[in-house]
Amino acid sequence: MIQEEFSLVLRQKRAAKGLTQQGLAEASDLSLRYIQELEAGEKQPTLKTLFFLALGLDTTPQQLIAQVWKKWRKEQGTG
Repeated sequence: MIQEEFSLVLRQKRAAKGLTQQGLAEASDLSLRYIQELEAGEKQPTLKTLFFLALGLDTTPQQLIAQVWKKWRKEQGTG
């Protein structure tokens, strides 16, 4: 669930910034293939990758994971 929710948030944030996957890859200094894997829910970012993604999207790591955190807590019955 966490991986899938993060992939959704990443796609939404990228689209809201008007970036292509290639544009996000360049802005975050990550490979296009890795961005594709993240958005497909095939990979889960490390903390360092989360920081690079936040820089590329001109946001904070907190904003990238806030929605994921809320959904996870709700599923756990604690939020």
